[in-house]
Amino acid sequence: MASAFEDDFLTLTFSHYRCAAHVLNLGVKKGLKSADDSIAKARKLINTIKKSTRISNSLQTFCGLKKIKYLKLILDTEIRWNSTFYMLKRLKELEPALTLLAADNELVKSLYPSDEDWSTIKNTILLLEPLEKATVYLSASSYPTIGEIRLVYSGIQSHLERFKNDNDFKQKEMATSIFEKIDEYWAIMDKYSITSAILDPRNKLSIFTDELEPRQHIQNIYKIYKERSSSFRPLLETRQTESNEFIPTDFSITESEKSELDRYLALPNEEEIEPLLWWHAHANEFPIISDMARDFLSIQATSVALEQAFSVAGNTITKTRNRLHPETARACLCVKSWITNNLAN
Repeated sequence: MASAFEDDFLTLTFSHYRCAAHVLNLGVKKGLKSADDSIAKARKLINTIKKSTRISNSLQTFCGLKKIKYLKLILDTEIRWNSTFYMLKRLKELEPALTLLAADNELVKSLYPSDEDWSTIKNTILLLEPLEKATVYLSASSYPTIGEIRLVYSGIQSHLERFKNDNDFKQKEMATSIFEKIDEYWAIMDKYSITSAILDPRNKLSIFTDELEPRQHIQNIYKIYKERSSSFRPLLETRQTESNEFIPTDFSITESEKSELDRYLALPNEEEIEPLLWWHAHANEFPIISDMARDFLSIQATSVALEQAFSVAGNTITKTRNRLHPETARACLCVKSWITNNLAN
């Protein structure tokens, strides 16, 4: 059995899909280095306020005076760039109250960001906000995300390019660093996102400036699935047996199968639909392409959902709860997934 498995394993083709959130993380962390000093000052101020109940209470009082909803300040973590974004955003929201606090408290005054630091903080928030939204969107697990990655990354690159070419924008260096890092990885990710983008009924070929290469790419993938599929062979054999004289000797099933791809690409783009549900509804109409969609669109753009699944598994099987039968553990995780995604009923 091991030998048979090895033979099958060696015939498989594997593709390495980069985690879109990880790529964004690498890019933003590189860009944030240009604002290290201002961020370090903000972090020190926040840490000081959070450690002192008296100062925190004073901040709450000043929030009331400024009619600002009091929210606790946030400290970031080293491994997640968006925690730095949330930290700076919360600091900016409380700026009016913090200004009063600095005037009232000498320690806070000594740590209070300068005008230049505030400018850096605000520009950083402005630059990173679309990237934070993209990270949240692509990290979802309740809907397909891989088909959207081209549109999302294209939007991010346009956003960054606008700022890196703006000579009046003080965080131009940050925008350039993030753009370059993302562009470096996009060269790798580009190829693997083509199929999923085309198989998304909302996009198809419309998101490509030049359709020639992506059309050829999807045809090559389609050919592989066509060769693996046997659903059409009994029909062809029956036709050849019953009416061989009416079938040209050079007839190829490729003609009828290519029409399946052509028919799909000729359809108008759908709007406000869930891609996998669309393919489920059109599986009989497009049997081979629906198989492709099932395989490619089930790939998530990030590894967040997978990491969450492993995290849940770690809570299911613990040092003190380590005798669960594998099938019981599997069932627990499955039911947990159903409940999380409102499928329990």
